[in-house]
Amino acid sequence: MLEQPERDYILRELTSAMGHANHPRTWLKGRPFDGDFLAILPICDDPPSYAQEAVRLALERGPRRTPPWLVTILQGLAETPETALLIDKINSAPLPAPVDPFACQWLDFGMPFLDRVSLRTSIQSVASTGGRNVLVVNGKTQSGKSYTAEFIDYISRQLEDAAVIPGLPRFGVARVRLEKGYGPTYTAIRLARDVAARMQSSAEPPPGEPGDLHWVEDLASFVLTTAAQSKRVWWWVFDGFADPDLDPSSRRLIEKLADRVSAGSEANVGRVALLDYDDAIPGILRAKIQTEPLGPPASIGEVDVTAYFKTLFDSLGIPPQQVSAAVHDALADLPTDETRLPELAARLEEVTRVFRERT
Repeated sequence: MLEQPERDYILRELTSAMGHANHPRTWLKGRPFDGDFLAILPICDDPPSYAQEAVRLALERGPRRTPPWLVTILQGLAETPETALLIDKINSAPLPAPVDPFACQWLDFGMPFLDRVSLRTSIQSVASTGGRNVLVVNGKTQSGKSYTAEFIDYISRQLEDAAVIPGLPRFGVARVRLEKGYGPTYTAIRLARDVAARMQSSAEPPPGEPGDLHWVEDLASFVLTTAAQSKRVWWWVFDGFADPDLDPSSRRLIEKLADRVSAGSEANVGRVALLDYDDAIPGILRAKIQTEPLGPPASIGEVDVTAYFKTLFDSLGIPPQQVSAAVHDALADLPTDETRLPELAARLEEVTRVFRERT
């Protein structure tokens, strides 16, 4: 959409504007972006690098916003004939073709997301109307279970940009992660309060006693009602709740939510995603869920990394002949134990950043 001189002009003017603020992000906070631009823009203290990231994000994710994110940036710069021409050009440009977010190779903040074809299909199935509304993702340590939450969040943000897939409603994500050691004191009312807060609600759940089964039912109704009042579908992502020491009332609340969104009118209210929870699921609930086991870290290798670099280089206009060297560098001396995926992700993030800065 932009010629290189036009892009260079925007970067130069934006870098200058950011340089006059206390922090590069301070200037951007003053702009009325449509949507979550600042939430997914990586934080950086260097104005030139921050400007480059802001323009890249605006071009990749903002054309369908109203106004487009790049226009919002340009409208905050000094009023010049060049800026006015660019605003007119961007506003009159045809919208880019919709993309399939489930086929992405990297998530927000440059986080790589390789392979996992079956997982992508399962998440799309659960997100769509008419399928199972509960997803359980299991796998060995460092097999990428937590990446599932990042991927679900990424899909949510992409759907806010445009309704790209028919039959798949836009949704919000309320993720609750149980930290180690907190299980015994993490009661159902704390869980209900945390879920409501992540749905941007300050409503207080009804009081009761942890051993009262009716109270857990009331808490489930509270969460479902809060979600319905927000006028949007919600994904409740529970991470780490297979803790054997978890307060029983919290486990009952999770399973009650999973049961109630599995059928009837409440099926349109939300989805439940359980990360590493399989052994704790009662048999009566297993028939209602979509289970997705993740392969070991070693299952992601040369084929997946090659596909990643082919997609990346194609988007940046880099000759495909450089793919082989990039793949070799990314996989060189890569560990085979549970540190494999974190190490590979860190390498790909760094390489992606370097190549994007070069172009």
